[in-house]
Amino acid sequence: MPIVRFGEVSESEMFEGVRVRILAGKERGARSSTLGIARLGPKKRIPSHIHPDHEEVILILKGKLLFRMSGEEAEVSPGDAIIVPPKAPHELVNLGDEEAEIVISFPTIEVKREEA
Repeated sequence: MPIVRFGEVSESEMFEGVRVRILAGKERGARSSTLGIARLGPKKRIPSHIHPDHEEVILILKGKLLFRMSGEEAEVSPGDAIIVPPKAPHELVNLGDEEAEIVISFPTIEVKREEA
């Protein structure tokens, strides 16, 4: 049975102050999607980037964040979901003094990210 235990997945630093655990993806036997949990330290950010070939769905689990995409911005909080189309420049900033947590999901096992 393909169950991935959160505590058994190592965490890596995606950007300064931003750590991620990929729970489902190519390394875990997924065939068509990638799922992870990212944690942003207080006042830390995921810098502007694009995914050239696929969309991204982000679910806010914890914290208050500022989301910017294609020249627009909005505050997002737990329970909010963001759908990022392919090629859309986007970034997230943790506005709080505590860690923020998000789920990241991609409809591919070949996740591509480029600076925007």
